[in-house]
Amino acid sequence: MLAPYPELLNCMPHGIIDSWGNYESAGFYERKWVRRGHGKQRLYLNSLIPETLVELEKFMETKPSEEELITWFEKKKDRTEEEMKAIQKIEDWMENYSRERIQDTRQFKLKRAEYYRERALELDPPVDPELLERMACYKRAVCIAKPPTERSWRALLPKIRQELEQDQAQEENAESERRRSEAYLQKMQRRLDGDTPEQKLVDELADEVIEELESLDPPVACEDFGLLALGRIRSKYYAINRELRPDGDDGKYRLLLADAKWAWYEKICPAISGLDDSNSESRLFKCPGCVGTRSRRLRSFERHFLHLREVHASNHEDFKSLRKVGLPDIHTFHWCDVEWPINMPMLAAHQESTGHWDPEDVSPYNPASPAALFSLFDDRAASTDGPPSDDVVSNIVYAALMFVDTSLEWKYVTFISLYYAVVKYEQEAGAGQSPPFYKLSDLAVVLAKEGLHEVLKNVHCGICYGNTRTSAKRAEKVYSAAELILHFDGHPTDSWLTRLTPFPQAGQFIAALKGEQALEILNRLLPLRPDGMLRSDFTSTGTDWEGMGYAAA
Repeated sequence: MLAPYPELLNCMPHGIIDSWGNYESAGFYERKWVRRGHGKQRLYLNSLIPETLVELEKFMETKPSEEELITWFEKKKDRTEEEMKAIQKIEDWMENYSRERIQDTRQFKLKRAEYYRERALELDPPVDPELLERMACYKRAVCIAKPPTERSWRALLPKIRQELEQDQAQEENAESERRRSEAYLQKMQRRLDGDTPEQKLVDELADEVIEELESLDPPVACEDFGLLALGRIRSKYYAINRELRPDGDDGKYRLLLADAKWAWYEKICPAISGLDDSNSESRLFKCPGCVGTRSRRLRSFERHFLHLREVHASNHEDFKSLRKVGLPDIHTFHWCDVEWPINMPMLAAHQESTGHWDPEDVSPYNPASPAALFSLFDDRAASTDGPPSDDVVSNIVYAALMFVDTSLEWKYVTFISLYYAVVKYEQEAGAGQSPPFYKLSDLAVVLAKEGLHEVLKNVHCGICYGNTRTSAKRAEKVYSAAELILHFDGHPTDSWLTRLTPFPQAGQFIAALKGEQALEILNRLLPLRPDGMLRSDFTSTGTDWEGMGYAAA
């Protein structure tokens, strides 16, 4: 379109853009602030080119001579240059004005900073310039692009004083925290060797309490041993004449949770390990502040208190006494800061959480039922009736079918059927020998054919259930047969009973059997051995043991 008249491009106003498409100036001319480089291009208005072409075509209709055409181009170019110079003058003025404003702003800031520093030194006491420059109000004030005035200083002064007060309070808090941390460290270091008077006294009391608990008849359930021991140790300490107690920081020494922790790991845990019925749950605790499925989680002594601090201490009023922070930047519980309460903030595995905790509660301890579930089966053997001993699948189906016409819940039917089949297998193969887990595939098929779909619907993973690091949601997951086979690939599968389902609660299980036709079936599947006797420590439970097939001791 413009090819026949290349000179026409010089006859139109234009701008210059760089290689990035950024506007630089109106036309090419020397300016200090314009960058020099390659890749610059002209930029024209879209509407200007057609207008200029129309104007040229009208002129060409007059059939001008070559000299007249040259004259037309020169006039057009001169007029364009005049317009461009006018635009360039405006651009120069705007750029110079902007640069002057920037320079003025910089000068204003410098003047304000100098003025405020001088006035701050006149205060009583004077404010050091370095301290002033760290203040947020000063930084905001010197950014204002105006000359400093007395009025601006009067507006700034209250803010300076407020920040000075805040800085002083922070310094005092930091000093207080430093002293508190030093005192806490001294308490910790003093207790490292375990030879402080209070630790020696707690050791003596712990030995005395453990001996008392071990001599009780009937014996204390292992799940209750730890909490009962802790409660008795504390009671014995405060029963000692005040004058005979060790000295503390301010008066007589008061027991701390650090003492409870010391007694637990040094004395009580070893004692629990030596009990006949000791198990992993006897050294783990439930949280009294958790509710729902979370309340079933079991944690070790240290992890339990760390959980209380992180989850409940900050937002649960009952646990406000645990809100102290301990040592700064240390992810642990502040054992040396909290007194040993009358009621420890922990529950045994068999106890139920209410979501509340009263540290001053003196209610009697609620022990586990002495009728532990294993005791129900201690003197029982699997019947030799039914399928062969090595046919585990058929024995499970055989036992489950016997309960079809009873009202016993399926979770108990599942447990009894598994127990019967496994015990029968072990009687033939030898104690400790468990059926192979690949039998689960055959079991799922046979159960489906017999219509016993509910049996494997009540199966959990016993490993996940007993693992304190496993979430409660995962531990409670009910698996299908196919899921079980895949799930157990990552577990050591040494026992069907402990891996396929957790043992039901003893009291609930016994109550479900009592007065049911299921009790007769249980006695038929797992008859009492000829020498089976009811142990004397179960006579106080109120359970009809004779009606369940036991003879009185």
